[in-house]
Amino acid sequence: MVLFLLAMRVRMTGGKEGGNTMTPPFGLTMRLRPLFWLLFSAASCRAADWPQFQGDAQRTGRTADSVAPPYRARWIWCGPLLTLNNQDSVPGWPHDLRSRDGYSLPLPKSVDFTLANSTQPIVAAGRVFIGSLEGTAYAIDAEGGATLWTSPIPGGTTVAAAATTDTVVFVTLQGGVHGLEPGTGKPRWTRQTRKAITSAPCVVGNSIFVASQDRHVYAINASDGTQL
Repeated sequence: MVLFLLAMRVRMTGGKEGGNTMTPPFGLTMRLRPLFWLLFSAASCRAADWPQFQGDAQRTGRTADSVAPPYRARWIWCGPLLTLNNQDSVPGWPHDLRSRDGYSLPLPKSVDFTLANSTQPIVAAGRVFIGSLEGTAYAIDAEGGATLWTSPIPGGTTVAAAATTDTVVFVTLQGGVHGLEPGTGKPRWTRQTRKAITSAPCVVGNSIFVASQDRHVYAINASDGTQL
């Protein structure tokens, strides 16, 4: 059972022959080797959704959920082509992700996408959503780490998405606001501002609020993309 999601942008640097070392994500700039770790403990509980930046419209960054140790990686998402699934989590999962001296996790040397250090994954209805600088939105299964879909978001993004019950919204450096269907990634609507958007959209009810560098704040109906 998934209990807690911790998103980490890690940098893989050259280490000993035959292995890599991982540097903690704090203060890192944009890297080409982003990964996510889904952590869990043996306790039985289920975490609440985290549908926007810092969890809620107030940007509290807090949750009532708590997770007791011990902690371990459930899965590591390395992009659409590879997810490492911890054999200690589910019978039949293939990868050895136990951390111990002298052992290097089976991480790829590189991946073909970039996540900004200012972005943050969101979680809604069992899916993890995040967007890349190259201009791709990703939906990932929160339980097993499989990539559910990808969808283009031209211009790329440096911030978190935001989700309502029927729409997940990504904003881009080209000033686009893209409303996608959460289950399939199919575009529902698109709005265009006049300059880059570098702050995360905010959800209040079924409304999305977006601040653009064109010095305007846009209020948008999340379901159909109409401006309020």
